[in-house]
Amino acid sequence: MKRIVCVFVVLNLLIISLSPLIAFAQVKECCYLKSAIKYKLTKGSAEYDVTYDKEKWIANGPKSVDACAKGSPAINTKCSDLITPPGDLEVEKNCYTEENEWATVCLLNVINRVFDWVFVFIIALVGVMIVAGAFNIITAGGEPGKVTTGRNFILYALIGMVIALFARAIPAIVSALIR
Repeated sequence: MKRIVCVFVVLNLLIISLSPLIAFAQVKECCYLKSAIKYKLTKGSAEYDVTYDKEKWIANGPKSVDACAKGSPAINTKCSDLITPPGDLEVEKNCYTEENEWATVCLLNVINRVFDWVFVFIIALVGVMIVAGAFNIITAGGEPGKVTTGRNFILYALIGMVIALFARAIPAIVSALIR
C-alpha cells in the first residue's frame, strides 16, 4: 500500500512540475524573457556569443505595438543587425530574429521558467519535511522509532535540497548543449 501511495505522490508531483511547461509553451509569435539567455549566433562565417538581457521582447519577425501582448512595444530591429564585429553582443533592446533562433531563445526561456518553479516547489517541500521531522523528534517521548523517522525526514529533506540545487543547474546544462 505504501508503494502505491508513493508512486501516486511522485506522479502527482511530476504532473504539477510539468504544468508550467505546458502553460508557458503555448505557440506564440513573441516571448518575454524573464531571465538573461546566452546563445551562440552564426553571422556569415563568424560566430558570436549573444546574451539576450532579461525583461526584453524577442519576436518572430517585425511586430507592431501590442502585437505581442497588451502594452508590448513595436519591434522593428533585427537582433543580428545589432551585432558589429569584432566581439560579442549583449542585446539590450527588443528585437526580432530568424525563426530557428527565435524558437531556441524562447525554448531556453521556458526551460528557465519551469526550473525556477521546480526549485521553489522543492524548497517549499524541503521546509515542510524538516518541520515534520523536527516535530517527530520533539514528540517522540523516548520512542526510538519516532526519533529515527524524524531523522529520516530531515535526511530526505536535505537530499531534496541537493536535488533542488541541481534543478537550478539544468537550464545552464541545456543551454550549453543547444549552443
